[in-house]
Amino acid sequence: MTIRKLTLSTIAFAVALFIAAQWFVLSVVVMQSFQEVEAEDVERNVARVEDALQNRLEAIEDSLFTWSQWDDSFRFIAGNNPGFVKDNIASTVFTGMKINYFVMLDPDLGVVLEKGFDLAQKREALVPPSLKARLTQESHLFAIRDPSQSVKGLLLLPEGPLMTVAAPITDTQGTKAPNGYVLFARYLDAPEIAHLGRDTHLDVSLHPLSASPDRIVVHPKSDSLIQGLTALKDLEGKPVLDLSVQMPRRVHQQARITHYFLLVCIVVVGLALGAIFLVLLELTVIRRLLRLGREVESVTRTRDFDHQVPSSGNDEIGRLGQHINLMLHTLGQGDHASPSAPADHAANR
Repeated sequence: MTIRKLTLSTIAFAVALFIAAQWFVLSVVVMQSFQEVEAEDVERNVARVEDALQNRLEAIEDSLFTWSQWDDSFRFIAGNNPGFVKDNIASTVFTGMKINYFVMLDPDLGVVLEKGFDLAQKREALVPPSLKARLTQESHLFAIRDPSQSVKGLLLLPEGPLMTVAAPITDTQGTKAPNGYVLFARYLDAPEIAHLGRDTHLDVSLHPLSASPDRIVVHPKSDSLIQGLTALKDLEGKPVLDLSVQMPRRVHQQARITHYFLLVCIVVVGLALGAIFLVLLELTVIRRLLRLGREVESVTRTRDFDHQVPSSGNDEIGRLGQHINLMLHTLGQGDHASPSAPADHAANR
């Protein structure tokens, strides 16, 4: 193999190794960083939906306090306000506060008032037995006695999950001891989930429980879609449903564009550096060595020891040429001296 081919092969191998190393760095380090950013973005958006859900519970809580801290409610539970239902409970109560169920209970959790309303059909509905069965002393809904506080969270019923808030009933000033409880509930149904999605500008859905209850699970569904799952907990802190958030993989798509752009840049830079190294070696080393080799080969063929090979340059190749010229000069002197030797020998005889 000639020195030119060997040099070209070496540079080509070095460039290929450089590109492969950079590809590995891009694939493992850069893409991994983009994946972490993407996962953090999904987790942040799942948390946004959880916050939006909590805001809905707090909105129900605010409405509930106007009823739980009210003289009329306090007197009604005590049996001193017979016109309470007629004067205050109408369909506008449900549509205005966006609730499905309104229940008032005495201190022993006996149901004093129960009203239901179908928000989709705009008509009255019955309070389901499954909800009334949860209104017991063991329920977390009635674990507090402070009328300035409430208990809020999810109740999973056969009819669907309910956003539920309950608080003790007191007078408007909040000075009297509670004499019962009031409960508001709203279904976390498909229209509510759709509304939640519109508010957060995300694709939100509920699914049977499958995710870990302690963390948000992120996994790609395709090259264009990624999903985040987290478990929603009920009033007792037990996971009951999966909250799913699906998002376009904009970070991933941008990462791929960046990845391929950087790869093209690396290939171009690698090839350019290889070409530059090859040209420099050709001009400073290979061409001079090949020329020196041809001159030496010519001297060998012609035995012209007076010939001078190129010796320009103050580097190893230039010094090599100088040494070859010195050697040729020495050989030339010896060659010129050898014909006189026989004549001198004859004269001495």
